[in-house]
Amino acid sequence: MMSRLLKQIALGIALSLGGAAPAVSDVVEATTVLRAGQLVRAVDVRLADKAAPGGIPAVEHVVGRELISTSYPGHVLRPSDLRAPTMIDRNQIVEMIYRDRGLTLRSEGRALDRGAMGDLIRVMNLASRETVTGRVTGPGMLFMSRVKTSPESSSC
Repeated sequence: MMSRLLKQIALGIALSLGGAAPAVSDVVEATTVLRAGQLVRAVDVRLADKAAPGGIPAVEHVVGRELISTSYPGHVLRPSDLRAPTMIDRNQIVEMIYRDRGLTLRSEGRALDRGAMGDLIRVMNLASRETVTGRVTGPGMLFMSRVKTSPESSSC
């Protein structure tokens, strides 16, 4: 109640001084210290009535996402503060899976990039030491797609 009264007073002062008052809306803010790399839980955030352009308007848009940098209590979360959860970390040993016409090949590799579900990342095949690219399909797992050769490169 008091908070709304103060906002109305601030709005009146801004208008009487000829300035435009910032728009106040519901935005998600941190309720505790959230470390970079941490997954956001519902108890870590709340909706607040604040003037914060670009703030995320609903708690369900942040829960389960990963923080890019540390946020402190009262910090309004923006889309640039969050990313999809990491499924593969850089230098992690991963399982590479290749499937084609009923044939499944599995091999181990070392991730050269971090990746979330669906990301394409580079991996070094531990058997051949070649760098290949695969799509993240789960924690520590990559699906390797078939390499298509162009007609010019095939010999007849």
